[in-house]
Amino acid sequence: MNIRTGLVIFAVALIQGGVPAIADPLITDEEAMLPTPSAVKNARGISRGPSIRYEMPEPVAAHKPFTFKIEFEPHGKATIDPAKVQVTYLKLPSIDLTTRIRPFITHKGIDFPMAEVPAGRHPLRIDIEDSSGRTSQATLVLVAEK
Repeated sequence: MNIRTGLVIFAVALIQGGVPAIADPLITDEEAMLPTPSAVKNARGISRGPSIRYEMPEPVAAHKPFTFKIEFEPHGKATIDPAKVQVTYLKLPSIDLTTRIRPFITHKGIDFPMAEVPAGRHPLRIDIEDSSGRTSQATLVLVAEK
């Protein structure tokens, strides 16, 4: 596609009411092919730190957009600092996904619409810290079927 064709498609989309929705890869095919550590389990830590809540659609469709949503709940008068949220894909070696999803992280959680993953089991670790310095960690396994 040349630049003129791309501009025409973009202009038509704007006239019709917006920019066309394009899914963003949460995990790439190449990353998914890396080996997974054997000790990865679904787990939620119990601590005095902030809570991490999630409901993963089980399973999602491979290479089809879905909403990746995680909620953070600080305790007391603490707040969550979005800059201190880290998302790691638990592979060998581990892959830091934080910069990829940074635009979707707020003090309330992660709301990544139009996320996309390849088929397979994708273990993720979420680390957060509140304004009182308390940390929490949750591990989840996102499953995508063909």
